[in-house]
Amino acid sequence: MILFYPNKLKGYSRVKLLCDRADIPYTESLDDPFTIVYNNDYSIYRNNLVIKKLKESYPVINGRLKDVSKEKVNSVHLDVFGYDMAIDPETFKGAYVRKTNLQGDKSGKVFHVPQKRKPGYVYQKLINNIINGRRVEYRT
Repeated sequence: MILFYPNKLKGYSRVKLLCDRADIPYTESLDDPFTIVYNNDYSIYRNNLVIKKLKESYPVINGRLKDVSKEKVNSVHLDVFGYDMAIDPETFKGAYVRKTNLQGDKSGKVFHVPQKRKPGYVYQKLINNIINGRRVEYRT
């Protein structure tokens, strides 16, 4: 059984959908028996002491993940794929998205013309995710 901790699963989360469809048992309580832990922390910067302790006895998915800010994700993207998603909104020509550094806040807005940079936002190339007229989400 998978323990999702410290946050409860959101009803629309992809991992919940996968567990439900594959009939994989899970719990959100430390009091239930479990064999693996999923670090389900919605914080951008993670340092949960309970997760740290659980890592001593259980495998923990996302157990070493400390920073899920969009800036960090962009840095890893550059290291892995060799190109940068970040752009300068004041000079970039083409479609791009402005979003906060927070995760899951649905604040993204698409722009097609240069604009002044706003503090607290990241600016990234827009990935065309329309295939055969349908939107496809690229997430892992």
